[in-house]
Amino acid sequence: MREPQTILVAVATIWRSGASIQGMASFSDIQLDAGIARGLKRGDEQAQTVAYRVLSPAVMGMAVRILQDHGLAQEVVQDTFVELIEHAHSLKEPSSVIGWVRRVAVNHCLMRLRSPWHQRRTTAEDDGYSEPVDPRAAGERNDDLWDLEHVLAELPADTRMVLWLHDVEGYTHQEIAALAGKTTSYSKSQLARGYQKLSSRYLESQSDQDGFERKNRTQESQSKDRAGTASAAGNANATEAGLPAR
Repeated sequence: MREPQTILVAVATIWRSGASIQGMASFSDIQLDAGIARGLKRGDEQAQTVAYRVLSPAVMGMAVRILQDHGLAQEVVQDTFVELIEHAHSLKEPSSVIGWVRRVAVNHCLMRLRSPWHQRRTTAEDDGYSEPVDPRAAGERNDDLWDLEHVLAELPADTRMVLWLHDVEGYTHQEIAALAGKTTSYSKSQLARGYQKLSSRYLESQSDQDGFERKNRTQESQSKDRAGTASAAGNANATEAGLPAR
């Protein structure tokens, strides 16, 4: 049995590698042509269309996982790009568009997490099981991520947000604390809580896998025993009938 801290390290590594594959890509994986960025600054409609096509999947993917609500995530996408269209002209560096969009999208997620309606809903869901939102409904197709999606859905909203921002988007604890209006200790404790949940699910999955393998070995052994018994019975019947044994 591995030590708990070793399990936490292993699980954190598994989570980060899983979160980096297709379906959980961060904004840092996106590239926006410099000409499109300059077009945004000029208010060019074609550039706005291209920027939406390139950036909206990342905004939606992040929002739907943090908020666990497709309707709210779509609101975040809409509000983020309205702000981009209205304020792109004020961006000093065209290359900062991606970071700016991410920052605005995160702020819109935080606004919704802090709303009294969302907090009441979260409190109600804490008393029962909450089915995770399937990101494939947002156009993503990766069944290997479904277990991670379940874990995210089971986490408290604040923990889910910190885990996503820190491990997927690469935010530091200081940056997360500033966004949330909290201390760095808050961010670190929420991340640790997320890892604890991940490790619990990891141990459960390992236990389920061990049980599955034991069941298979037992069934194989029983099948061999039955085959051996049948063969022995056949040989005995053949001997009684005066036939050569098989």
